[in-house]
Amino acid sequence: MKTMREYFQNSGKVRKIVDYPNSADVFEGVNIRGGVCYFQYEKAYNGLCNFVMMNGNDIAGSYDVDLSKYTSIVRDGMGDQII
Repeated sequence: MKTMREYFQNSGKVRKIVDYPNSADVFEGVNIRGGVCYFQYEKAYNGLCNFVMMNGNDIAGSYDVDLSKYTSIVRDGMGDQII
């Protein structure tokens, strides 16, 4: 059986991931190293994932990515193009 991460990355069912590198932007007064994120999973969807990086209430960047492309998720769209 596949692990959760393998399924998550290879299913094509994750439509969107919203990433907050600074956890205090979501949970005031809380410091979670690496930040926090949430995702939108759709059973009927099969396609690229829209990855959105937030800076406070502002969108710092957004790009579409094939999650199965790498073993880790690249936070920055520029980094994805470099790799």
